[in-house]
Amino acid sequence: MIREATPADAAVMADTEARAGRGAWTEAQLREQLQVPHAMAWTDGEGGFALSTVVLDEAELLLIAVPPERQRQGRARALLQHAQRAWAARGATRALLEVRVDNAPAQALYRAEGWSPAGLRRRYYRDGTDAIIMDLDL
Repeated sequence: MIREATPADAAVMADTEARAGRGAWTEAQLREQLQVPHAMAWTDGEGGFALSTVVLDEAELLLIAVPPERQRQGRARALLQHAQRAWAARGATRALLEVRVDNAPAQALYRAEGWSPAGLRRRYYRDGTDAIIMDLDL
């Protein structure tokens, strides 16, 4: 059951981030982001979550993560589809995200959901890996 995430979910979200091997966002950063007025976030109640912003007619997916032991079960897809519907309901007409060039499973998920490559951010991640910018018409 997907529900809206709150600052109280920040610890679980940070744990998922760390266990998914990324750990770029701390619990404090997640808690702070969840309190931003234009933030939208959801959790599946089992560690999976999506975090985004919607400003005017544009949504940006900041994070989507599922604990390693729950991956390959359709949880990220369910969270992404939920987010896309929520963005559209809020009036967004376009969505953006960045995905690592070496993250083929995530790229495949996004493409399957209608996202298209729209550009490249060189050395976007801390380790110097490039990011593919993807967009979606809602």
